[in-house]
Amino acid sequence: MNVDGEGYQVGTKRQGTWADSETEKALKSLISFAKSYGGNKAAIEAGQLHVKLFEALQKEFKVG
Repeated sequence: MNVDGEGYQVGTKRQGTWADSETEKALKSLISFAKSYGGNKAAIEAGQLHVKLFEALQKEFKVG
């Protein structure tokens, strides 16, 4: 494994599960809570857009 001076791995590829990350789980929970309790509609829409972006990125970079 190669590691440069900054601590980043060089020449490696992320592999593993494409399950929802902790960030995605938290965002989805916040959106659900906001919908249930009458949260700000603009914030809910922005959150939903971010979830769609996560899903698009997962499809784009899926290995296999």
